[in-house]
Amino acid sequence: MSILSSIPPKTFKVLIITAPFSCLKNSAAQFYKREGDRCYLLAGYPWYHASAREEFFATPSCTLDIDRPEYWDAIIDKTAIGEVRTFMDQQMNRCMGVESLQNDSLRLRGMDEPDALLWLIRAFQKYAHKYTIEDAAKKYGTLCVEIIDFYRTLVTIKTFFQQFEKRTLS
Repeated sequence: MSILSSIPPKTFKVLIITAPFSCLKNSAAQFYKREGDRCYLLAGYPWYHASAREEFFATPSCTLDIDRPEYWDAIIDKTAIGEVRTFMDQQMNRCMGVESLQNDSLRLRGMDEPDALLWLIRAFQKYAHKYTIEDAAKKYGTLCVEIIDFYRTLVTIKTFFQQFEKRTLS
């Protein structure tokens, strides 16, 4: 007689379902990092730093999917959104020839990777899936439009200057 046969069937199913979930839920905690009033999700602990793409990709799973909306609020609402807006402002100022005074205020690295901000929009979609589209649109709709406008404007400015540069060199 095995030890599993002594466990009632309903209990065994609960153990199978909840034990891995609890392990995953508890292991996610090691990737949270607080720096003053800012919270981040590390790309790997303890070797890596807070990286935009990895944070935006993993935050829904490490917060919403394990029923920790307070971690989502701390990481996305209180930290990432402010840093994303600061990053976009700095990039637009740099394109216009104005150097920003806040260069070292960003702790979330890698936002200049081409798809990093798109992963944030994907995180908002996951938020909408967990709650409602209306809630997500109310909280994050404006920022989604800002991110899309940022990409369009940045591409337009860079394309204009690249074409201008080609004409003046030839």
